[in-house]
Amino acid sequence: MTNKKIIHLSHIDLDGYGCQMVTNKLTLNEKIYYNTNYDTIDEKINDILNFMKDNEDNYLFLITDLNLTIETSTALDLVQREEHFDLLLIDHHASGENSAKLFDWYHLDTSKSATALTFNHFKKIISKDDIELTTNSHLIEDVVDLINRYDLWNKDDMEKFNKASFLSSIIYENAFSVRDLRLQFNIEMIEKIGKILANGSTFDAECQYPIETQRLLEDFSKKFNMGYLSDKNIPSKIRMYLASTKTLYKNIIGVKDDVLIFGNISSSVAQYCFDYLFSSNEMVEYNNKTYYPSNCTFIKLSSKGTMSIRSTNCTAKTIAEKLGGGGHPNAAGAHIEIENKDTLDDICSRIIETI
Repeated sequence: MTNKKIIHLSHIDLDGYGCQMVTNKLTLNEKIYYNTNYDTIDEKINDILNFMKDNEDNYLFLITDLNLTIETSTALDLVQREEHFDLLLIDHHASGENSAKLFDWYHLDTSKSATALTFNHFKKIISKDDIELTTNSHLIEDVVDLINRYDLWNKDDMEKFNKASFLSSIIYENAFSVRDLRLQFNIEMIEKIGKILANGSTFDAECQYPIETQRLLEDFSKKFNMGYLSDKNIPSKIRMYLASTKTLYKNIIGVKDDVLIFGNISSSVAQYCFDYLFSSNEMVEYNNKTYYPSNCTFIKLSSKGTMSIRSTNCTAKTIAEKLGGGGHPNAAGAHIEIENKDTLDDICSRIIETI
């Protein structure tokens, strides 16, 4: 492993960047990082394959927190056999089960977050000289635990879950337009702020930043001359998102039983609002009926047919499976095929018919 260059492609959420926080600790390997959402995954893989072809070296192509379709997996496997680079995918999404059965480089385990799986994998195989993930692995183990709790929607310890949710909000709030800056910020902040939260820092339920966290954000802001990352602006922006839960109701486009479908909202707004509604159990009113989030399943639907599904009563996975997807009991996803003429209402109607 010590002579390999690691090209690490990961998802663009807390768990995806958490995986890269882990590999960033591999001090004996050169790393090149890429990130993608599902709508650009094939394009990003092709970019990486072209890069490796143009820059011949001893590569490990590592993919984390992304599940691949059979078609993408098959195409990637063919190139890997022709080009002879090492390939490893570490993921936890049940929707990748068919690919995992076909390819030995596709490592699937639905019981843990991708960050936890990546941490465990490299901790077992790396050289003892790489002390950041051997002797000093305990320094990030608590951060890995926070990410694991959030990604599996594990609320058996609400204080830890709320801290993990706050950590996730850091990623969504600070989406820098400059890729390298965004990556550096996310990896650095997940580790540093995660350690602060995991080690007993006081945490205000109204999403005020712990004082140590404010200092880290200010230092990062000054370092890169990003004036908008100030102590004053960030908390107010978080509060703005929480307040926007009141307008979230306007974006309900369909309901069936206790399943509420939301459209025309960004992933970051949905993330904040869903977290807030589930933790507060603040009632939602729609068409003169009252819904309590603790009894509901929320679906965030995009115009491309992609769904993010959340619950606290273990219904998310069941709903996702009915729609051909999968995931964890309270955090799952699915995708529905669409045609060019389909509107959000059309897609929503088909979802309602299916579930």
